Amino acid sequence: MTGTDAFVVATDGSCLGNPGAGGWAWAVSPQVWGAGGAVHTTNNAMELQAIHQALLFAPTDMPLVIETDSAYSISCLSSWITGWKRNGWRTKTGGQVKNVALIRAVDELLTGREVSFRKVKGHSGNLLNEVCDQRARDAAAAIRSGRDVAVGAAGLGVRVRPR
Repeated sequence: MTGTDAFVVATDGSCLGNPGAGGWAWAVSPQVWGAGGAVHTTNNAMELQAIHQALLFAPTDMPLVIETDSAYSISCLSSWITGWKRNGWRTKTGGQVKNVALIRAVDELLTGREVSFRKVKGHSGNLLNEVCDQRARDAAAAIRSGRDVAVGAAGLGVRVRPR
């Protein structure tokens, strides 16, 4: 699948402290994006949450390409997940899979859809990755300081109070 015949959405996560205040973002253009965050989270959880939110936004009736700089997210959702399901959501050493609720939620949204992941290099000038990076960092910073988060609402610039 190529970007020319698919809906392309970029995603990114950010965490200040890891664990700490975190933010996530998705974008289909500099004007059309969504963002949010959590008070106490990890970077990996925010990377996965960005993908989850992008899947909720993206049309379901066409192929989807998700661009991310997170090798962890791509591995979770495209290779490791098969073994985790087979092992009752346990790692191969028997430990609990981290972020399992979020991974399962994303997996449910992936089911029945034509989705591929494209790894992009972070902080390398990729326009949509840079938009997501900035929006995710802004969300994390807002949450850390108790300010409203600009959530985007697909470019409408809505702000919400962190919970």
